[in-house]
Amino acid sequence: MSEQYKELLKIRRQRELTKTLRANKEKELLKEAQLREEKAKEELEEFSDFKNARQSEIYSTNTGAETDRRQIEKDRSEMFLMKEKQHIKEQSVTQAKKNTAQQEQVWEEAREKRVDEARGVQKFKHLLDNHKEQARKEFERSEEKKVEEIPHARLQSQR
Repeated sequence: MSEQYKELLKIRRQRELTKTLRANKEKELLKEAQLREEKAKEELEEFSDFKNARQSEIYSTNTGAETDRRQIEKDRSEMFLMKEKQHIKEQSVTQAKKNTAQQEQVWEEAREKRVDEARGVQKFKHLLDNHKEQARKEFERSEEKKVEEIPHARLQSQR
C-alpha cells in the first residue's frame, strides 16, 4: 500500500501542479487582457483628446475655412471666366477667319464676274466690230454698185 499511497500522492501533486499551472496561466491571460483593455482605454482617451483638439482647431479655424472656401469659389469663378473669355476669343478668331474667307470668296466671285463681264464686253465689242466691218463692207459695195450704176445710168440716159 505504501507504493499505492506514494503513487496516489504523486497523482495528487501532479493534479495540484496542473491546477496551479492552469490558474497561473489564467491569471497571466487575465493580466494580459487587463493590460490590453487599459491600453485600449488609453488609446481611446488619446483619440478622444485628439478628436477634441481637432474639433477645437476646426472650430477656431472655421472662419478661416469659410474664407478658404470663399477663396476657392472665387478662384473657380475666375478660372471659369478666363475659360469663357478664351472660348469667346477663339470663337471670334474663328468667326473672323470665316468672315475673311467669305469676304475673299465674295471678292473672288466679284473679280470673276468682272472678268466675265469684261470678256462679254470684249466679245460684244468684237461682235460689234465685226458687224460694223460687215456694214462698212456692205456700204462700200453698195457705193461701188451705185458708182457703177451711175455711169451705166448716164449711158442709158444719153442713149
